[in-house]
Amino acid sequence: MRPGGAKTAAPAVWVGVILLLALLAACTPEDGRTGPPLITGIATLTPEGGHTGPPLQTNAITPTDPPLPTSTATLTPTATPTAVCTAAGEVTAHEIPSGSLPDPLQFYVYLPPCYAPDGRYPVLYLLHGQGATAEHWLSLGLAETADALIASGELPPLIMVLPYEAESLKNPFENGFGPALTGDLIPWVDATYAACPDRACRALGGISRGAAWAVHLGFSEWALFGAIGAHSLPPFYGDPGKLPGWVGQIPAGELPALYMDIGDRDIYLAPNAEFDAALTALAVPHTRLVQPGRHDAAYWALHLPDYLRWYGQQLSGALAP
Repeated sequence: MRPGGAKTAAPAVWVGVILLLALLAACTPEDGRTGPPLITGIATLTPEGGHTGPPLQTNAITPTDPPLPTSTATLTPTATPTAVCTAAGEVTAHEIPSGSLPDPLQFYVYLPPCYAPDGRYPVLYLLHGQGATAEHWLSLGLAETADALIASGELPPLIMVLPYEAESLKNPFENGFGPALTGDLIPWVDATYAACPDRACRALGGISRGAAWAVHLGFSEWALFGAIGAHSLPPFYGDPGKLPGWVGQIPAGELPALYMDIGDRDIYLAPNAEFDAALTALAVPHTRLVQPGRHDAAYWALHLPDYLRWYGQQLSGALAP
C-alpha cells in the first residue's frame, strides 16, 4: 500500500501508460523545442542622444547569446551570394585632401548591413549644425535608426556620408566647404564605394546651418542632387534673393524634391516662413511641416525616422542588389 492507503496500479495499466508516452514523444518537433516559436533578429536601438565616448568606428550590435538553430526557407541567390548580413551597418572615419580647404576634409561614412562592393547604392549626404561636429547626426541615433528601418524594409540600403565643416562659424561663402563637398568629397565617394553616380541616386540634407548648406548647394548645384532635406532651416543671408536665378536655370521637370520641417517654437521660424513664401511664389513644389518643438536635439531626434523615410522614398528607385 502507498501512503494514504491507495492500491498499487495493476501491471496492465502500466503498459498503457508506457504506450501513451511513446506516442507523445513521436510528436516532438525535429529541432527538440517544445515551447513557442523563437523570435530572432530583433535589434535594440541606442537611447536618444547616442554615444558619449570617442568617435565610433563601427556600430555593430553583438548578441548576448549565440543564435539557436532554426529552419529557414531557401532563398533565391542574389548578386552577392557570399555576403554575410550582420545586425548593423558600419560607420568609419575618413579624411581626404582638398584644394578648397587649408586642412583635410574629415567625414564619416555609414555602409548599410550586407553592403556589397559590387552593388549599386544611393548616397545620402547629411550636414551638421553650426558649431557641431561630423558626429552630430550619429549622436541623434542615425546609424541605429537606419539599421532598424532597413531591416523593416522602410528604408532602402544606402550609403550615408557625414562631412565636417571645420570653419562653421565663418562666412560660408569664404570657408571653402561647399566646393570641397561638391568637388572633392562626392567624386571620392563615387570612386571608392559602390555608389550610384546618377543625380536621382543622390540626396543632400542638413540640420540648421547644414540645412542652409543643403538648400544653397541643392539649388545652385542642382545637377548633383535629386532631393534636398532642410531641417530647422535658417537660410544663408542673401540666398532667398538668389532663389529666382537658381530656379530659372533648372530645366522644366528637373527641380529637386524638397522637404522642410521646423519646430513651432524654433528661433528661426520667421526666416524659415519667408523662404517658404519665396518657394511658393516661384511655384517650386515642396513639403513644409511646422511641428511642436524647438531648435534642439530633442526635436531632431524625435523626427529622425521621418527624415530617413522621406529620403528613402526619394531614393527608392536606386536599390542595391
